[in-house]
Amino acid sequence: MLPAMSTPPDRARAQRAWCLYDWANSAYVTTTGTVLFGPYLTNVAKAAAGCSSDGVCTERLHLLGIPLAPGSVFFYSVTFATLFSAVLLPILGAVADRRGDKRRLLGVFALIGAIAAAAMFFVSGTSWLLGVGLLVVANLALGGSLVVYDAILIDIATPDDRD
Repeated sequence: MLPAMSTPPDRARAQRAWCLYDWANSAYVTTTGTVLFGPYLTNVAKAAAGCSSDGVCTERLHLLGIPLAPGSVFFYSVTFATLFSAVLLPILGAVADRRGDKRRLLGVFALIGAIAAAAMFFVSGTSWLLGVGLLVVANLALGGSLVVYDAILIDIATPDDRD
């Protein structure tokens, strides 16, 4: 539970912080998570598979023994993160609702996601596995932070604002 938001200025400050986090996480989703990293990771995977400009690849990519087409790496990564989130995030939501340190939990997930997103800078050459790992971690951290961020709403919104 967040500290009591008994006064309108306290509640307004908490709501502004909540809105700023909403704005900040949207930057990752709309740029890195959807527009920029997908094509970049695909190019790195194609380089690892020795693909020529006409699309012919000399090697196969494998992840845990599963063959992957270089053009599918990003999509499989997002699918895995989504499926794992479907199992993990409801449990995390229950934990967030019961814990008294939602802001700290939100900060932990935001920090993990920020570190993973920043580390994407190091994905180059043929390091597609690093890219896959960072993408999965960043998406899981984003999902975790959003669950906690939603759990915070009950603490910063008055009953009249909850509709």
